[in-house]
Amino acid sequence: MGWKEHPYALAAGGAVSLLDQTDHGCPAFSVAAQVLEQNRSFIARHKLGGPEFEIWLLPSSLKANARAFDLGAVGAVFIHGGLLTRIWDALARVVAGSFFLASRFAWKQPGPDADVPGGTWVVANDKRSAYFLEAFGRAVEFVIFHEIAHLRRRHVRRYRDASGHDFIDEAFGMASEAVVGSKLLQLLEFDADATALEMCLNATSWFRAERGEGSSALEPDHLTSELFLRLLAGPVTFLALDLEAEQSAVSYLGQHPPSIHRAMRYTLLLGDTIRSLTPEADIEPFVDQAWTELGFLARRLGVDGGRWHHRRDELHAFEKLDRIADEANAFSLAIDREMSS
Repeated sequence: MGWKEHPYALAAGGAVSLLDQTDHGCPAFSVAAQVLEQNRSFIARHKLGGPEFEIWLLPSSLKANARAFDLGAVGAVFIHGGLLTRIWDALARVVAGSFFLASRFAWKQPGPDADVPGGTWVVANDKRSAYFLEAFGRAVEFVIFHEIAHLRRRHVRRYRDASGHDFIDEAFGMASEAVVGSKLLQLLEFDADATALEMCLNATSWFRAERGEGSSALEPDHLTSELFLRLLAGPVTFLALDLEAEQSAVSYLGQHPPSIHRAMRYTLLLGDTIRSLTPEADIEPFVDQAWTELGFLARRLGVDGGRWHHRRDELHAFEKLDRIADEANAFSLAIDREMSS
């Protein structure tokens, strides 16, 4: 039985190879396929270990979800169509509704189309649509690399040993109740987030080097521009998962870390990386602005106050993240050592 005939794929309405969707009628699927195609050579040349895998799209599923399976020699990543369309719509709202971006890049000021998800402007072939597609591409990159990390860093095998499950599921893991292996799953998710972010940044640098643009990749203007794109792409992805799970509080009682804390840790890791490459760059204004944009988006999407409205809204729960952060860092280092031995 192939992955296309797997019960999980059939229950979701059928699976298609993501790579084959470059001309799909849904632009979110088409762009996602193009992103995967662009990253194929990077993925092939930068193996992390773990099983080979196939990447499948579940176009009929409206869930904001992704699942990684590891059953032995060949693993699989299933990305639900609902996750791609939700990220597409959310990022479209951010870009169309941002006075900051409109002023910075001298494009159309926010108007009635700012809250029309997936409006025609997103494929209008102008500066605003080009920026949106860059941001969406980085979000898709992060989703794909996150799921690859679950396979290549043998997360699924670790989780199977603890829980009996041969998969890691983003929505399943967001359930509110704790189960066997919940703490492990939280650490695995933090590790997959950090690995995916590292892969994203390495892919960007690698492609620029392939094009002979390696030195310009370290220029402060380029790095802060890349920073802001990544600051929109990653946290909006976590917000999409949060909305799917309908989390109402910042809690570690469930199976996954709180989405808001995943976004905060992603922001900290990204900021640390940019600072290490260009210490003279002042990144805090970009970080604050990105989280302000997330706050505007959260309010427009009807998210309850105290979550996503501004970074400081979560400071009252930051000690919960602080308590697990050191453990998550040590866990990742242990996996690094294991894989290099």
